[in-house]
Amino acid sequence: MSRSWPAWRAWPAGGRGALARSRQMLIRSRPLRIRGGRASAACRIIQDMNIPFRSKVSLVFLATLLLALAGCTSVARRESVPLVEWQASSPEAQGFDPSVLARIDECVAVNLPDTTSILVARNGYIVFERYFQGDQETKRPLRAVTKSFTSALVGIAVDKRFIRDIDDAIYDYLPDSIREAMNDVTRSITIRHLLTGTSGFPGGGTGWASGEPRALRSILSVVPLHSPGKIFGDNDANANLLSVIITQTSGMRESEFADKYLLGPLGIRGARWSEALEYTDGACDLQLTTREMARFGQLFLRVGTWEGQELIPEEWVRDSTRKQVDAREFSLAGSALGYGYHWWTTELDGSGMYFAFGSSGQYICVIPDANVVVAMTGGTAKEDDRLPLVRELIIESMTR
Repeated sequence: MSRSWPAWRAWPAGGRGALARSRQMLIRSRPLRIRGGRASAACRIIQDMNIPFRSKVSLVFLATLLLALAGCTSVARRESVPLVEWQASSPEAQGFDPSVLARIDECVAVNLPDTTSILVARNGYIVFERYFQGDQETKRPLRAVTKSFTSALVGIAVDKRFIRDIDDAIYDYLPDSIREAMNDVTRSITIRHLLTGTSGFPGGGTGWASGEPRALRSILSVVPLHSPGKIFGDNDANANLLSVIITQTSGMRESEFADKYLLGPLGIRGARWSEALEYTDGACDLQLTTREMARFGQLFLRVGTWEGQELIPEEWVRDSTRKQVDAREFSLAGSALGYGYHWWTTELDGSGMYFAFGSSGQYICVIPDANVVVAMTGGTAKEDDRLPLVRELIIESMTR
């Protein structure tokens, strides 16, 4: 499968003269200030060196330039199209066999009749879009796909220093009304355990509203079935507790935090969350359109950068979507699964893929090597497995 690499970026107008003028401007602007991530850290290190000021400026300028160039190579190839709004393209133009894609309608009618929508995008273009119920403006319940959004918001909270470290114990971040009910084992649960589903809680739903402190106290007062960090279990409590931590550290409900730092900058308006008295449900029932689901997948395909702005740290995206733990007891389409930070990982026909999954057949699938995002929704409580459709029709239809 061939890749399309970006053209080299041109030097700034004015060539070396412009670069020299930029350096002189840096020399005249004391003290040294560079904002943002790794460049800021490099600036602080250089500032502390016992060397002449002009030498410090030169080192800062070089470090900033190298970091900028490094960022270009890691992100640019995913940004085929400035995706302010989705644009459609013919399947052939994006390397699909349209005759194979056309079989999706028949497959849905025969095998997956409860499917409500399917969208396939490649290189930032929509190549296939069907609505079997509602239309592109219909908000659809994402079920447990919500957990992948919660995970992304935790990454943002870490980046913005609301959360110190994901290896911190959750006890340090919870309100006193919940902490006082915790036992020695649940006090040892870390944020990482919640992200990777290794808190020790058994797999399955909790059966309680995420925002009720009484319910949180109840589950944390019981010794977990497994020691934290040992066994994977996809339990709603993990994401619900992450929602509480976001609120406790930022002073905002998860839904408000999402609007400010993720959904708003991503161009998603009017998201519907399940809200309890004090907290947002971090595990279930966020409602978005199918196009908005695909937009979130496209953000991850672009390793967290959107329209030139880093919304989620690249390192967080990569850690979230690689296998952190085995999920051996789960299998979809006959494929062994791993689990990242509330993203499932697998391989289909030699192509690495990660996906968000919710009951009733809600999916956001990302195939990085093919530059493909797939969003699918279902409308009943039936646990339909739609991954064979991705493997047998969508991947099979790629011609290059």
